[in-house]
Amino acid sequence: MGLIKDNNYVTTVCKPGHGSETCRYLTMGVSGWECEKLTQMKRYFDTRVARNAIVAQGDNCAGR
Repeated sequence: MGLIKDNNYVTTVCKPGHGSETCRYLTMGVSGWECEKLTQMKRYFDTRVARNAIVAQGDNCAGR
């Protein structure tokens, strides 16, 4: 998991709270915002999007 320390990045790129525009890989961990795109969780989130089972549908960057 990739910890995202830049809150401005989270707001402008990951877009939490923007419905389908929100990045599907964005999670909140003990230490703050995290990106799961470059982890084994990627497949899980991709499957959920394919089934239209989650609100966050975005794929907003190359991963962190």
